[in-house]
Amino acid sequence: MTLPAVRYASRSAPVATSPSSRQRPSTQLAAIRSKAVATAGVFVADMPSAAQSTRVYDEYLEQVSTTGTDQLSYCAVSVTGPRNTVDKMVRKLALLT
Repeated sequence: MTLPAVRYASRSAPVATSPSSRQRPSTQLAAIRSKAVATAGVFVADMPSAAQSTRVYDEYLEQVSTTGTDQLSYCAVSVTGPRNTVDKMVRKLALLT
C-alpha cells in the first residue's frame, strides 16, 4: 500500500525566488489551495489568518463566514494526495515536511 504525499506550506516558510513565483506568500497559498480543491483525490486542510487573530471559535466562524472565499488570507495549507499530483501543485515552493 502506497501512502499519499502530505505537504504543508506556510507563510513563514521561505518561498522560491524565481521571477514567476515572486508573489506574496498568502497569495501563493491561496493559489495552491484553489488548485488542490479543484483536483479529484486531493484533501485540503487550510488555516485562514482569522484562525490566528481570534481566540473564541464563534468569533472565528463569524469572521470566516462573512469573508468571501477569494478574500481569505491563509497562514498555512495542507495538501494530501498522490505524490506526483501534489508535487505538481506546489512546484518549487519551500515546504514544511
